[in-house]
Amino acid sequence: MTSRTWFITGISSGFGREMTSQLLQRGDRVAGTVRRPGSVDDLRAKYGSLPWVAHLDVTDLPGVGMTVDRAFAELGRIDVVVSSYGGQATNPGASLYHASKWGVEGFMEGTARDAEPGGARTEFRFDSLSLAAPLPADDGTPAAMVRGAKDRCRTPLGDPAKMAAAIVDSAEREPAPLRLVLGSDSYRFVTGALRERLAQIEPQEAGAAATDRTDAG
Repeated sequence: MTSRTWFITGISSGFGREMTSQLLQRGDRVAGTVRRPGSVDDLRAKYGSLPWVAHLDVTDLPGVGMTVDRAFAELGRIDVVVSSYGGQATNPGASLYHASKWGVEGFMEGTARDAEPGGARTEFRFDSLSLAAPLPADDGTPAAMVRGAKDRCRTPLGDPAKMAAAIVDSAEREPAPLRLVLGSDSYRFVTGALRERLAQIEPQEAGAAATDRTDAG
């Protein structure tokens, strides 16, 4: 089993914490970021130098760049970065989230290594997700969609421990899957989005060919 270095944002709780714990247990290094200094002191005490931890607020764009640069400088390499199905399928009211994920998708497709987890049963949406006061103008619009994320009656399907284990195991597969879909909701969203794109594009085959040059030059 090859030892790898993983870069994971948000390792103090939820999905990131679960994956980090599994990776450290098997001897991999984790370059992880936290919003609260000291929140992973137990992992550092248990695993020594294997967890590389940096304080980071992902809304601090210069800080993001400096943190990534420092991780490469101090660790020498980053082998695996983790993403979500939001880079393949979209939901109303989450355009900025999807824009960032689609950007990661383009980069990751070039490196042929990516993962597409669906919703997981973590406390992120309940404890970590902070929302501003509701605006009446948003009622009944896609902008109100995100407020449903904190509804405890809408329990996600995914098991974070199983998802983390599947992503960790995928790094040992040769060739590694270009995209690893995890969770039945992720599979449904991604396949639905791809079928919709094909349905829009396939009827345009003749029109696309009509714009080809017909001369030999």
